[in-house]
Amino acid sequence: DVLLSEPNALVGYAALRALQEAAGADLPEGAHTSEAHLKRGLIDAVVPRPQLRDSIAQLLDLLTNDYRLTAQKEQREGHSYHTPRTAWQQVQISRHEDRPNATDLIARMSTSFVALRGDRSGEDDPLVQAGVGSLAGEAVLFVGQVRPHGQRAHISTAGFRKARRAMMLARKFDLPVVTLIDTDGADPSLANEEAGLGFAVAQCTTSMLELPVPTVAVITGEANSEGAMAMAVADRVLMLDNAVYEVIRPEDAATILYGGESSAGEAAERLRLTSHDCLRLGIIDH
Repeated sequence: DVLLSEPNALVGYAALRALQEAAGADLPEGAHTSEAHLKRGLIDAVVPRPQLRDSIAQLLDLLTNDYRLTAQKEQREGHSYHTPRTAWQQVQISRHEDRPNATDLIARMSTSFVALRGDRSGEDDPLVQAGVGSLAGEAVLFVGQVRPHGQRAHISTAGFRKARRAMMLARKFDLPVVTLIDTDGADPSLANEEAGLGFAVAQCTTSMLELPVPTVAVITGEANSEGAMAMAVADRVLMLDNAVYEVIRPEDAATILYGGESSAGEAAERLRLTSHDCLRLGIIDH
């Protein structure tokens, strides 16, 4: 389920000598090592030997944690505060370079977290953060879409496969799943198309829909198109104030509808993409 390695260990299918003979030359420095495999998502962590016992203990403690939170019998209805800004202003805030991303949020929400890398297919998308963490004493499986600060973020085929691998671990170990949604969508490049992007998105969506464990999705920033939806088809969907949930970016919608991005503000209003709009339309729960 989880693969660890010691630093600079030789890891691979073929013998080092066989690889060198097949290449007809010496291999690049660092090839066939645990570090190279970690970069490709073929293992989950490189752990120095003195830390190995504690790392395994932490992982087993999370995966075998049977503590479960229970809701209060009388639910107190919280006040849904919503800032009185235009839809276009909220789009800008959702993209703000200082807005916390999934890595920031997971670090603040969980007291213990073990990250997972890749899905063993040879790629690891850093824009998807997945792993097991402790949330108020209960072990949960986190899947977060990581928007680099001040940058656009498109999730690759490998990212959706990584998310699905994490969901399958949650099913096996009976762990609730919490997803944090903030992305410009799936990466539309030819390389990703040829890597099976459409199938990976469909599999990720289907896997989350079929999970027998509780699932909660939180839209934390700008959630755009199928790339967001694939990890947001949860039992409960929440949104932060000034987060937005889009079928298409307002700029792209304005180009289609009005022939230019200058009408993005009007398109944003018509898209009904704010948390207030989504709550009123029944798209989210709170």
